[in-house]
Amino acid sequence: MIKDLGLGYEKIDACPNNCMLYWGEFLEKDKCHVCGTSRWAKTKGKGGITSDQGTDTHKKGVPAKRLGEDDKKILRHPSDALTWKAFDERHRDFALDPRSVRLGLASDGFNPYRLMNTTYSTWPVMLIPYNLSPWLCMKPSSFILSTLIPGKASPVNDIDVYLQPLMHELKLLWTGVEPFDAFEGKKFNLRAALLWTINDFPGYAMLSGLSTKGYNACPICIDSTPSDRFGNKICCSYRKWLPSDHPYRIQGDKFCEKYGTNEWGKSPSRPSGTDILSEQEKVEYVYGKSKAPQKKRQRGDNDNNDVQHESAFGTKRRIFFDLVYWEHNLLRHNLDVMHIEKNVSENILGTLLSMDKSRDSRDDRKALEKWRIKPHLWLSTYPNGSEYMPPASYSMSTEEKERFLNVLQKLKVLDGYGSNLSSCVNMKQRKLINLKSHDNHVLMQDILPVALRASNATKVIDLLVGLSSFFKRLCSTTIDADDLDDLQDGMILTLCKLEIEFPPSFFTIMVHLLIHLVEEVKLGGPVLVPFEITLTNKAQPEGSIAEGFLLEETIRFCSRYLEGVKTIFNIPTRMDDEISSSNDYLFNTGGRVVGKEVTIRLDDKSLKQAHRYVLLHSDAIKGDMDEFLMEKRQMNSQSSATESDESNWIINEFGGWLQNKVHCIDATTEDEKLRKVLAGGLYCYGRKLKGFIINGFKFLSMDRDCRLLTQNSGIMVEADGEAYFGKVMDIYELNYYGAYKVVLFRCDWVDIHRGVRTYPNGDVCVNFSKLMHTGRLLQDDPFIFSSQAKQVFYIEDEIQKGWLHVVKNKPRDLFDLGDSLPVEVEGEGGLLAISFILFIKELLRRRIQ
Repeated sequence: MIKDLGLGYEKIDACPNNCMLYWGEFLEKDKCHVCGTSRWAKTKGKGGITSDQGTDTHKKGVPAKRLGEDDKKILRHPSDALTWKAFDERHRDFALDPRSVRLGLASDGFNPYRLMNTTYSTWPVMLIPYNLSPWLCMKPSSFILSTLIPGKASPVNDIDVYLQPLMHELKLLWTGVEPFDAFEGKKFNLRAALLWTINDFPGYAMLSGLSTKGYNACPICIDSTPSDRFGNKICCSYRKWLPSDHPYRIQGDKFCEKYGTNEWGKSPSRPSGTDILSEQEKVEYVYGKSKAPQKKRQRGDNDNNDVQHESAFGTKRRIFFDLVYWEHNLLRHNLDVMHIEKNVSENILGTLLSMDKSRDSRDDRKALEKWRIKPHLWLSTYPNGSEYMPPASYSMSTEEKERFLNVLQKLKVLDGYGSNLSSCVNMKQRKLINLKSHDNHVLMQDILPVALRASNATKVIDLLVGLSSFFKRLCSTTIDADDLDDLQDGMILTLCKLEIEFPPSFFTIMVHLLIHLVEEVKLGGPVLVPFEITLTNKAQPEGSIAEGFLLEETIRFCSRYLEGVKTIFNIPTRMDDEISSSNDYLFNTGGRVVGKEVTIRLDDKSLKQAHRYVLLHSDAIKGDMDEFLMEKRQMNSQSSATESDESNWIINEFGGWLQNKVHCIDATTEDEKLRKVLAGGLYCYGRKLKGFIINGFKFLSMDRDCRLLTQNSGIMVEADGEAYFGKVMDIYELNYYGAYKVVLFRCDWVDIHRGVRTYPNGDVCVNFSKLMHTGRLLQDDPFIFSSQAKQVFYIEDEIQKGWLHVVKNKPRDLFDLGDSLPVEVEGEGGLLAISFILFIKELLRRRIQ
């Protein structure tokens, strides 16, 4: 049935030495024309033959959607960035057709047997269609599994062998194919182009052909990489990127330059595709693994692959240059920000906590003395002759490490925000263990700066906070292009200040790559997190992945034709509101109830407080309030009324005064109907909820939240330019005698004058022993609408007991689209557009074995 739908994959045999594919003109060959290895391997027992090794490819459709244009310089999608715009400018005929597809390529090796301690490397090659909106293009349902390169070993430079079928199809798609557009009732020329690749750093070297090791480890600076050997490490410096008149350039004794030299050089520029192509074409390369030598190699001997290994521009011409447009793409290979962030985080945590990945060892201190820099960090000698490492500004004492780890051990984050970081804390050894990439991402952007402040752990807190702020701004879903230059300047200055404090060994190539991330955002748009592959059956990993993707693709394809059922395309997210009758709720307070609900009777004081809050925020009652105040002023004409007097009148008398007028209100219009309903007052019975989801936030009441490992009761409201912080104590759904409903949160609010501290960098601390009020008095104002609430969580301060650091949160699936909404090819033409999308899918379906 699956094949009848036109879905499937093709198997292509490959030489086990990565020399060639049995494909195209070599389809019928029985042995490799490069190394002579047989295509077939004999099985044990009965004399059958089997294929040596395999890859799977599989492609999926690209729902044709394009973002609306915005006049502001806001980057929300790759289409807003320079590479996309320059490509459209150069290839106008391609850009004129909105059905032309732009693709990105991502690949990364993974070990399906990781838990079994078995060496194996499988390399899936994914295509990402960027014609989708930003919240869809990086969803797994949008990916196209084009090629699956099997293990056991990584293909390294021979990956181009396995990309040949894909390149053939991409060249075909650039020329154009003619599917039938059922919506317009005619054929048209459908084209697609590959804009760039996205990889971690080892994958970057494999796909770009550029060096990522040694002195020229930066694939952007290439032979201008400012590096030097520090002990057994290659370390980088950053003063070249400062303005030419910056005083740091002539203060060499403070920095990590050998012998404290001054810096007069200019920052290197990104090489063009033409520059790289001209250099790589000079290199000769023969694909395949070298056979074991028959005799011991002598100095000066070369094999086929020992050519130009020292070249900064790589060891071979990359296969991507076979695409006629590739040479002129502004950004051909993207750095993986998550991979860089993980390595920088490990550098910082390893050095601060003196863990295995510390960049401050005894050998590093000895190398400082050889370089004659930072004498205050040189090894010192005790009177008994033993050596010790003098504490540096970034060093943490045992007590400081324990305070820092205590903060993380007590940490409770939001539901769905991240993993349980407290399980990664090893207090006995004073270190962090088993941190995943996303754990480092969360730590680096939100937790680390707060944990350092909360424990007062090191003297370089401000510098590390600046580094965290850089990653947080860089990974934002919307970025103002005008702010990027300031972000870059701030990053350069932060790195230079870090260079003053830390030893050269800290500044690995991963730290150096921070210099280039802002430029890549300008060229490619906001940071998009790459894919991950999941695997359940480990017996035949490549076949299992291919069959699994094929099954999912079939289900997705069929689900497009189903109506009235939940599918992968319309299933709500975990934090979806699921509002069924939002018109019944005042002030957009409708959402999804979480947990148990109980019918309760509100006490008179709480009922009056809640009703008063609704009246004060209703435009329908504004005229009545003005009339009420005018009457009260006339009744007290002998003395001028103060604001305090008017506030007391509203608190104590306005609700009753308005209720007496309810029979005089003519409910002929919707506004008058609402006015009459509000004047009648709240029904004393309502529902008390344990939890509530609204606007992508999940809120829990304190009695429920305190029993969980997560924290979902923190709340923030912005009013009159002030931010108010609190905790949700109770959640009520009240109603005006069945006519309208309203969801209210009753909260404990911190006094903004006594209980809130704001630091120069914007960080906020609160103290819940200093409340604005207790809510026990009628004039207290503990309620807010559910729609007003924003979510935060709190981290305890280990130094200032009772104070909590505030961490603000943003809904995961919330995207700021500005004034222009995406124009989607949906409705009648949406399903019909699948016809040409499936055509691309069939062309890009391949399995190599």
